[in-house]
Amino acid sequence: MPAPIRAAVCHYEMEFIHPFEDGNGRMGRLWHSLILQRHHPLFAQVPVESAIRDRQADYYAVLGQCDKAGHSTAFIEFALELTLEALKHVVTPRQPRMTSTSRLEAARHHFGKATFTRKDYLHHFPGLSPATASRDLQEAVSNRQLTREGDKATAKYGFA
Repeated sequence: MPAPIRAAVCHYEMEFIHPFEDGNGRMGRLWHSLILQRHHPLFAQVPVESAIRDRQADYYAVLGQCDKAGHSTAFIEFALELTLEALKHVVTPRQPRMTSTSRLEAARHHFGKATFTRKDYLHHFPGLSPATASRDLQEAVSNRQLTREGDKATAKYGFA
């Protein structure tokens, strides 16, 4: 059984059997988090507890619904949804890497008819190396996508 489902089942069962006078919810949430963390260390950073707190009314409603139904299906679905919400706060999708073509298209959109320097180009693409910026600009000049006035550090570029 996948770890997120095991974690949800354990959490629900802790709530259902209610072994303690107080703290059953905390214990259920603790075991939920521990099972996820044992599956993958990334889950140590996933705020499942916070996601539950943010939807506390829904949490108690789905627990009651499952008690009446006699099975934990709705709680498992709810817990998986919460886990996904919590993961979104930790894991951000990797942006596709820009190519020189896509950078030049973005620069065309940004600078329009205005002239710009290599420094301006670098400022628009943080993290881009000066060598890569120079290659992009030189290639665009060679392909007649850009015009260049001046030399090296004083060069100004414009879209043709």
